[in-house]
Amino acid sequence: MNKLPDAELSIMLVIWNAKQPLTANEILENLNEKHWHIATLNKLLSRLIKRNFIESVTKIRPKKYWYLVAEKDYKAWESKNFFKKLHKSSFSSLVASLYEDDGLTEEDIKELENLINLKTRDKE
Repeated sequence: MNKLPDAELSIMLVIWNAKQPLTANEILENLNEKHWHIATLNKLLSRLIKRNFIESVTKIRPKKYWYLVAEKDYKAWESKNFFKKLHKSSFSSLVASLYEDDGLTEEDIKELENLINLKTRDKE
């Protein structure tokens, strides 16, 4: 799997949030990038097909697109990559950088504690 550029990620977020396959026009309507032309979107859809992130599920026009890579799978891959590259797989480095930049709220800290407690119980 490869990292998605921001434009392609925007498209994937629309497709992942859909309940069914979408046409290019439907994707365009749901994008925040309202200034895109349909030709730009079609080029990006072609790239996503080549990268095996999406497929065209209809052969007739208008084509409808659906994901091949699930959002949770991409998020897991992207998170592991980020964690490994930027923090050298050090959880304490990640948490320290968030804590030092006031990126962690009290609620976030409680969630982390709950996750750690659940993981600890799973190992017992």
